[in-house]
Amino acid sequence: MNYVKVYTKTYRDNSARYIELPSLLIEQDGETQIFEQLLRYQIKYSHKSRTWHNKLIQAVGLLFDYMNANPNNYVSAKDFFELFAEAIYSGTIDEEGNDPSGLYWLDQHFISLTLNIPLYDQYRGMSLCYLSIEKVNPYFDHLVLFRLKAARSSIFST
Repeated sequence: MNYVKVYTKTYRDNSARYIELPSLLIEQDGETQIFEQLLRYQIKYSHKSRTWHNKLIQAVGLLFDYMNANPNNYVSAKDFFELFAEAIYSGTIDEEGNDPSGLYWLDQHFISLTLNIPLYDQYRGMSLCYLSIEKVNPYFDHLVLFRLKAARSSIFST
């Protein structure tokens, strides 16, 4: 799925007030459109900071990058999130410097630049709510959060 970051103005009533938010313009089934589910989620949390919204857009964009690079490597939404989390934690480059996916994510690179624990949790929640994705295994959620916390503490302790 191709995407580009844009800024939207959303009018919620007939007044001149609007909410301006960064969002994603996506190409799906040959049509270009705003990623509506994400925008609705952002409107729900419009009180959050601009930085929060920008990090959310960046994290979702990287999720799309992973999805584009691995279109046939998962059988369910749960499987997809598990593989995505593993790519976040371990990176996508092998010992010889090769990456057939073309992402070239270093281990913990994604975490240190864009993903903090609340954003992982927020996007997973948005996905479950708006995209009708099945509930992710609670054990897996705790494992991912544990790994993210451990990786995050090792990044900031150096």
